[in-house]
Amino acid sequence: FKDQMYKSMVISIMDARLNSKHWKKEAYPGHMLRILQGLRLLSRDPTLSKIIIMNNGISILSDMLNLYTKEHYVEYSREFIAEILVEIIGLTNRFSRDPDNLRELIGNQAHESLAILLGSPHALVLRCSLETLLSFTERMDITSEMSKSSILELILRIIAEYSSEYKKIAIQLLANLANSVIISEKIRQL
Repeated sequence: FKDQMYKSMVISIMDARLNSKHWKKEAYPGHMLRILQGLRLLSRDPTLSKIIIMNNGISILSDMLNLYTKEHYVEYSREFIAEILVEIIGLTNRFSRDPDNLRELIGNQAHESLAILLGSPHALVLRCSLETLLSFTERMDITSEMSKSSILELILRIIAEYSSEYKKIAIQLLANLANSVIISEKIRQL
């Protein structure tokens, strides 16, 4: 009985909230945050994760990541934007563990939004973006996709200016990216 109740809850969240352009546009950011927090908790269950994915979850997360990345820089002080991004990035990281999901995320330009967020003034957004990009590079060679962005400059800035916890992740990310001839050449040019 409980399993069916949770399945119904996930389907309702996906259909009535996250698949609804009208609701997403009109929703108070605090409500969006609570929806995403609930979805994150529910996604811990493998069966419920599959339901999220089957209900266009990867595409929705990618679109939301792209949208909220733009909002993060345009309306930085808007309530809950950073917290919403942290939830989206966390879900993105969780779902990227599956190679098919990761390919879909890359195809939807999620890595580009994450690279842009490496310039975020919000510490938790920056940390989550770093960790998610690192996990992307550990699971798949995305260096050709990343060579088009300004990610190297952002990583080097983190290494030069941030505390050791950020530097360690940034150095690992840079090492993963440096395996590419294209990225290695860009590093030499800097």
